[in-house]
Amino acid sequence: MKDTFFSFEPHKLSTILIDRKILTQFFGVFIFLVMSLLSFSIGEANDFELTLKDLGNKSRTKIKKAIKDLGNQGNPAALPALEALKDNRLRISDDGSLIILNVSGDKGQNALSEKQVDLKSLNLRKP
Repeated sequence: MKDTFFSFEPHKLSTILIDRKILTQFFGVFIFLVMSLLSFSIGEANDFELTLKDLGNKSRTKIKKAIKDLGNQGNPAALPALEALKDNRLRISDDGSLIILNVSGDKGQNALSEKQVDLKSLNLRKP
């Protein structure tokens, strides 16, 4: 009877160790997938901001490429800047920020942060 008792105990112990190993591997794969998705979305946000800033470039070729890239990204946050570019209301400050003027041209907002901007203190140029 003692022999059968000891023969079952190592079997149970090995089953528990295998279950922990599988659980650890599953957890590792899960963490890897979560980190991959987070890094992808951060990279996508940076691409959007850089592409949006290219709308203020002096080169018409780079502006056309930025418009195509923004269209391919499909981010609706780009629409106000694209509409402002079409309506000739998009301006660039000395520090490279994109400013969207209102229809009358006396007020503006930052294209990325959408915060109101004091136009009197800025030197603005057209793209």
